[in-house]
Amino acid sequence: MLTVDRISPLPSREGRALVCALLLLALQPGTVEAQAALPVMGARADLRADPDCHLTKIVEVPMEFVQNHYVVNALLNGRPAKVMVDTGAMSSGLLFSAIEALGLSHDVDTSLVLSGAGGKIPAQFPAIVHSFKVGGIDFQDVSTPGLPMLATDAAAGPVGLMGANLLSRYDVEFNFPNSTMALWSAQGCKSLLVPWQGRITAFRAHRIRGNAFVIPVVLNGHVVQALLDTGSDASMLAREAALAAGVTPEALEADRPGARYGVSGKVMKSHLHHFETLRIGPEIFRDAGVIVADDMKSDDVDMLLGLDFMRRRRIWVSYTTDEVFIQALPAATTPGNVPPPAAAPHMASEPVVQIMRHDGAVAPTPTPASAPASGLPNRRAMPIGNPASWLTSERYPSAALRMGEQGVVGFGLTIDHNGQVIGCNITRSSGSPSLNAGTCAIMMMHGQFSPATDADGKPTVGTYTSSVHWTMPPDKQVAVAPAMRPPAP
Repeated sequence: MLTVDRISPLPSREGRALVCALLLLALQPGTVEAQAALPVMGARADLRADPDCHLTKIVEVPMEFVQNHYVVNALLNGRPAKVMVDTGAMSSGLLFSAIEALGLSHDVDTSLVLSGAGGKIPAQFPAIVHSFKVGGIDFQDVSTPGLPMLATDAAAGPVGLMGANLLSRYDVEFNFPNSTMALWSAQGCKSLLVPWQGRITAFRAHRIRGNAFVIPVVLNGHVVQALLDTGSDASMLAREAALAAGVTPEALEADRPGARYGVSGKVMKSHLHHFETLRIGPEIFRDAGVIVADDMKSDDVDMLLGLDFMRRRRIWVSYTTDEVFIQALPAATTPGNVPPPAAAPHMASEPVVQIMRHDGAVAPTPTPASAPASGLPNRRAMPIGNPASWLTSERYPSAALRMGEQGVVGFGLTIDHNGQVIGCNITRSSGSPSLNAGTCAIMMMHGQFSPATDADGKPTVGTYTSSVHWTMPPDKQVAVAPAMRPPAP
């Protein structure tokens, strides 16, 4: 992740100065054990999109899987080159050797200091690429700081990276198993309905400086903020976050050690730790191996979610609506140099749809009322008012209305300590993706609750389960059942 902070102008002819915190982790592959495949177990997020939203595919380009990274072909001032696609980097960049070989001029009015995991790169004037062309799209006058190394062999790998300063001008669809990247125009969109079929997990992402996207994941029951980083070959966790998740320093020292290389070339001490549970959206992975790095430090990010997770998935990053969509694809489409996915981890019940809002807090999937777990809060989260008033006829999902669909939707909500709905799972499918997803979307937008309390009477994260019966009279006038099933005692 490449972030840029403005500081006071230099009292010299160099003009203004910028401090760039390069949290892009240029990582050498091979120090982490093979992890189990992470297949998405959510469902199609057939969300109700803004009627004024218009999606247009601008271009689709092939990607190559080179030395554990995905690269695309580019023309830099008309000369062919390969660049790594990196959603975790604020800025595009080039190896110093490539800048010299291309004979690029420098922006002497801007001073950059690159820093991040593994040290700092001394102040420099960034090079200017007058034409940075990918798939026929010509990005002009692109500022590209110099990098001493990337996470690949420079002789055979990419000469630079395409970062979020270019990617964020579009919505980006990555189809990693089929090795394609598509750039989309999203005009007039406040919410998005991705043009996919099948099961989808949708995240309300948090955007941090430099157009990097963060989503919540849960390690051993502790929420961590994970940066979606296509430039990292492996997922990685900061040591402080591992300690916060209950890992002791002694346990880390006993884990298998490894060596990772930072952007400056410094060797970073790391260990491979196996967490009891890792949850990403509706997926739960047991005995999950994650690299824990000593020198990974950031105020905004606890973890990098890398290609070991994404390479078996299709990922849509919406820079227009701040949403991230994830979908698993069949193993048969996986490139030959990527190990085939392992069997899906076991889950007690398979949710039909998962919609998550980033609030800094996420709880595990609600426990079914018929099998309550021990240690439940002293008081359940309770709705404020009649929940049926939130599911009015005016909010009948439009796609279901057009198709004449109706049925019963069961759902489970996760309620944070402020009474806000932060998660929704469908526990009983109506058979209509529109009704299922519409129910979750309405509950997350309009649901109002008093939070659960613990044994000491303090607000805590809780759950609420219920169902709604969507009915449509013969005259097609929408009607909603007057009340919902109350939660089981």
